[in-house]
Amino acid sequence: MMRPGWILLSWLTLAGAALAEPRVLVVPSFGDPPYQGVLAGIRQVAFEVRVDSQALPPTREALERLVKEAAPDTVLVPLGSRAAQAIAEANPALPVVACFLLNAIGPKGNPSWQTATLELPPDIQANWIRRVLPTARTAGILYNPAESAARAEALAGALRRAGLSPQLAEAPRPVDITTALEHLRDRADLLVSIPDLTVFNPITAKTIMLFSYRHRVPVIGLSQAWARAGALFSLEWDHEEHGRYCGQLALKALGIGGRAQPQRKLLTSVNLRAAAHMHVVLPPDLVGMFSTVFD
Repeated sequence: MMRPGWILLSWLTLAGAALAEPRVLVVPSFGDPPYQGVLAGIRQVAFEVRVDSQALPPTREALERLVKEAAPDTVLVPLGSRAAQAIAEANPALPVVACFLLNAIGPKGNPSWQTATLELPPDIQANWIRRVLPTARTAGILYNPAESAARAEALAGALRRAGLSPQLAEAPRPVDITTALEHLRDRADLLVSIPDLTVFNPITAKTIMLFSYRHRVPVIGLSQAWARAGALFSLEWDHEEHGRYCGQLALKALGIGGRAQPQRKLLTSVNLRAAAHMHVVLPPDLVGMFSTVFD
């Protein structure tokens, strides 16, 4: 006959096991469809563990409380720079996989903090540019040297391998963008966006797109939002694909996953109205290669 003490001990052991259930806590910056796509991808991969989604708390105190109350076997997955920056400032003791970022955010040298950015290999960008704009000879790269010197040089190398001559223009501050664009006006057949938040952000987009349309210099955008706003085309990782990659990283952080598979599927968007304005001829079979077509 089992003694009451053993019964209590067994119950506590089972309760502790339940509390220690592995958990992925996703904290999106916003609730827009792209974030929902990433969350769907995470759920597809991490279906064997509990996956919860919690809107980013409105205050730092509320965020710190959310983190403090999370169970030990929890990995935090902030989506987007807003959530990632807030969680980095909260300095949680839990493992973090920050996803859906243009640039890596978080403490350097912290093994419990991982990032998954939306940045594409530059050769993919260069090869798509050559495919869509086969007669282009020069490609402008606008960047902040303090933030993106290595990234700009890597892209320049990829453009050279694709048969294009890169034209680099520095814009250390947003106020320098107009001068840098004027430098590129007669030197570049197109402008390639890079994940540089000083240069390519919602505030500077109007200046860049106005230059593009005024001088008929096509912009290769960072995301579907840029293509919708008038960029000739854009390339980014498919949102669910990115989520699946993040889900694999989260499982690995929990100690129950293997090596994360590289991202492969792209979300490609083209703007036919921009093509017509830029006098860019896009054959129907080429248009058919894009995931999304804006007309």
